[in-house]
Amino acid sequence: MNESVQFLSDNARRFFQFEESELQPAIMRVTGCSASEAMDSGKKHCNMLSKWLCLAATKMIDYDYEEFFRKAYELKLCTQNGYISAPLKDFFSAMDINVSSHQYTDFKSIPDSVRKPGACFQIPINGFKHWMATGIDDDGKAYLFCTHNLTYRPYGAELSAALAVHKDKIDCVKQYV
Repeated sequence: MNESVQFLSDNARRFFQFEESELQPAIMRVTGCSASEAMDSGKKHCNMLSKWLCLAATKMIDYDYEEFFRKAYELKLCTQNGYISAPLKDFFSAMDINVSSHQYTDFKSIPDSVRKPGACFQIPINGFKHWMATGIDDDGKAYLFCTHNLTYRPYGAELSAALAVHKDKIDCVKQYV
C-alpha cells in the first residue's frame, strides 16, 4: 500500500460520522456544542472530511482534521454541520491552501498521466448526497475510504466493488493538485 492510500486507510476510520469517533469531540471543541449536537452535526461532515483526507494524503496540507475544520469554521467558510458556504476557489484561498481543482465526469475520463499511484480523488455520489475519498494504490486500482462507518460500504475496497453494494452512482470526480 502506498503512502497516500495508507494515510486514507489510517485516517478515514478515525472520523466515522455515524458512530462515536474522533469527529464528535473535534466538533465539540471547535464549536462549543454538546455531544448530542456534535453527533448530529458529524453526520453531515462528509464533504469536509473527504476533502481534508485528499489534501492531507497528498501532502497539500499537514494538519489534522480538527484544525482544518476550525480554520474553515472560524473564517465562516463552513457551518457547524461542515457544509461549505463558499465557492471552492474562495474556500482554498481563504484557508491559504495553494491548490487547483480538476473535475472529471467519472474515473474513465481521468487521463492515465493523472490516474497514477498515490493520486487521491474526492467523489460525491447519488446526487451529491455523500462525499468520499479514493486513492490509487500501487496496483493501479482505486480504493474507496468512506467515513460513513466501517460496515455500510466495504472500507478500503476496490472502488467499483464498494459502490456496487448499494448501487451508488458517482456524480463527478475531483482532484486537488
